Amino acid sequence: MRKKNYFLLMLLMVFSLYSCKKDEQVKGDIPLFKVEKTETKIDYNGGTVQITTNKDGVQATAADSWIQAQVEGKVVQLVVSANDSYESRTTLVSLTYGQETQSVPITQMGVISIVDVQSYDFPMSGGRKGFLWQTDQKYEITGVDESWLTYEIKQDSIFFTAAPLGDSGDARSSKVNVKVGALYDKEVVFRQLGPAIRYSLIPGKYSLEYKKKSGAKEKVLKMDVSLEEKEKDKSFTLKGVGLDIEVLYIPERGIAIRSQIIDPSQLIVLSVWDGSNEKAFTAIISLVSDFSRDKDNAVFTMVSSGVTDPKWVDGAVAKGILISSILGGEKGAEKLVKSTRLVDMKFTKKPGI
Repeated sequence: MRKKNYFLLMLLMVFSLYSCKKDEQVKGDIPLFKVEKTETKIDYNGGTVQITTNKDGVQATAADSWIQAQVEGKVVQLVVSANDSYESRTTLVSLTYGQETQSVPITQMGVISIVDVQSYDFPMSGGRKGFLWQTDQKYEITGVDESWLTYEIKQDSIFFTAAPLGDSGDARSSKVNVKVGALYDKEVVFRQLGPAIRYSLIPGKYSLEYKKKSGAKEKVLKMDVSLEEKEKDKSFTLKGVGLDIEVLYIPERGIAIRSQIIDPSQLIVLSVWDGSNEKAFTAIISLVSDFSRDKDNAVFTMVSSGVTDPKWVDGAVAKGILISSILGGEKGAEKLVKSTRLVDMKFTKKPGI
C-alpha cells in the first residue's frame, strides 16, 4: 500500500513539473513590451506625434536629428522639426524596454507648393493673365508697377491685370519678383508694347510713291493722297487714287491693305496682286507696312505680309494692289485699271501735316 502511494506521489510531481514548464514556455512566447498606439505621419510644418506603449520607462532614440524623443510614462513624445524640402522623409524610432527593442517608422511629408509664374507681354488693350498657384507657403511679391499692373490670388491661380495702354501711351514694363516659401524665388517681366505709331498720328496728307511697268521699262510715279479717319483705332480711308480705299490700322506695323469690294454697284474690286494674275482676289490681309521716319515724318513702305493666295504661282508674294472691274467691261473700269495698278507703294507723310 505504501509503495502504491509513493508511486502516485511521484506521478503527481512529474505532472506538476511538466505543467509548470509548459506554462513557462507559453508565457515566454508572449512579449512583455509592445506598442499600443502610434502616429506615423506628420505634415511638413512639423509638430509633435505620440507613441503609446504598455510599459513605463521605455528608452526611445531617433535615427535622425530632425526628430527629438521624450518619454513621459507610457507615452513617447516625438518633436518633429519643419521640413523645408519638397520631398518627404522617413526615419526609424527605436523603443527599448529591457532586452526587447521595437522600431517604428515615422514619415514627414514635404512641402506641397506648385507655383508657375512666367514673363508675359500684354497687348495695348490691356488684359488679364493667370498662372498656377497651389501653395500655402508664405509669399512675397515685389516690383509691381501699380500705375498699370495689379494682381490677385483666387483659389489655385494668381492673376495679373494690365490697364489699357491708351492712344498716347508708350511701351512700359515691370520687373516683378515672386518669392514663395524658402525654395521658389523668381524674377519675371511683364511688358506692354506700344504701337509702331499711334493711330492719332497717321491721318493727314501723304505723297504716295509707286512703280509702274510699261513693257520692260519701270517707272517710279508719285501722287498726292490722304489718309482720313474712318473708324477710330481701327481703320482709315485712302483718298486720291480715284476711289476710296479702306486702310487698316495695325498697331504693331502701322497700316495694312487687303482685298476689298470698293463699289458693289459697279462691281469694282481692289485685289492684292502678285504681279501675274490680275484677277486674283482674296480677303486675306496681304500688304502691311514697314514703318520708319524720314526727317521726323511717318513713312510706310508696303510689303507682303507673308500670306499668299492659293491661286498664285509657287513662291509669289503680294507686290501691290490692282483696282479693276470684276466683269472688266464697265464704263471707266479700264481707266481705273491703268491708273491704279500700284506696286511697291510707299506713303510719306508731308511735313507739318
